[in-house]
Amino acid sequence: MIFQQVLFYLLSFLIIASALGVVIFPCAIKSTLCLIVTLIGVAAIFAMLNAHFLVATQVIVYAGAIVVLVLFVVMLLNLKKEKLRDLISFRSILGVILLTSLLLAFFPLVIKHFPSEEFQYVHGNAEDLGRLLFGKFLFAFEIASFLIIAALLGAIALAQGYKTSSLEKREAGSGSN
Repeated sequence: MIFQQVLFYLLSFLIIASALGVVIFPCAIKSTLCLIVTLIGVAAIFAMLNAHFLVATQVIVYAGAIVVLVLFVVMLLNLKKEKLRDLISFRSILGVILLTSLLLAFFPLVIKHFPSEEFQYVHGNAEDLGRLLFGKFLFAFEIASFLIIAALLGAIALAQGYKTSSLEKREAGSGSN
């Protein structure tokens, strides 16, 4: 029992430290590597809970596919410190304000639909998890899918905006010759 507690605290420290690394490191590649460590640490905690399906899902979907997607976006945008300053504009500040107000407006709705009784123990099989996910927690699942779609649309908008501004700079530079 004491070994599990020590392992839990070590994993928790590793997860928190690597999550801070995601936010603190200015280099996007280092942040992504810290994200991998964070996600694998969460998978290790799932393994301690004998939730083997969640371990496989965490490693395959998050530490595999999502991190690869993040790396592709980082390489696609190829952001440097100077270009990051260009992204902060009136539109981005307005977007943050609108997103914050939208989240504050939906917060009472989320609290109302969130189940208040104790969480049921799922024995780690996919069928029980699916029943809970698409039954009791359907609203939370839909909110999560909406957030993922919003993040993808934001990444696409950033990539297109960056390509458009760099193309305009090239055209302006070639027009002066």
